[in-house]
Amino acid sequence: MSRVRFLQLSALVPVLLPLVAGLAHLGIASLTGPIKGNTPLGMILLFLFAVPFLGSVLVAPAYLAFAATLLILLRGRPEQAYRKAAIVAPPAFAIVAVAYFTALGFGRESPLPFVTLTVTYSLLLGYASVGVAFVSLRVLSERGWVSAIGRAAS
Repeated sequence: MSRVRFLQLSALVPVLLPLVAGLAHLGIASLTGPIKGNTPLGMILLFLFAVPFLGSVLVAPAYLAFAATLLILLRGRPEQAYRKAAIVAPPAFAIVAVAYFTALGFGRESPLPFVTLTVTYSLLLGYASVGVAFVSLRVLSERGWVSAIGRAAS
């Protein structure tokens, strides 16, 4: 697999990370029983797992459209273009996410906390996804499973 193809596929990471987080939350809840949100453990699990999962389920249509558009714009471009796009994509998508949620009617009662939360989670998840993608790319490249020329090295 080429490095560029890997970077194209890594656009799915922002959808997959929250899905894994949601499954982890369900797994923890199944082991410990129902976790109440007003306990310290419950609050930690809520903000680490449940909120990002639910938020990303809601915003997935907007993200997939955003990612598809970005990948179309990057088609045929070198790896360096994907690296540059990865730097600007999280803040660009934060704007898209706020607009999308606003169009759906979220945050009308108290817009400032809503915008702050949406932008914060978009940036955290976005840059975490970029980090996971580039660390994975480096590890897979060092092992020879991803190469610059389109086929994995033997």
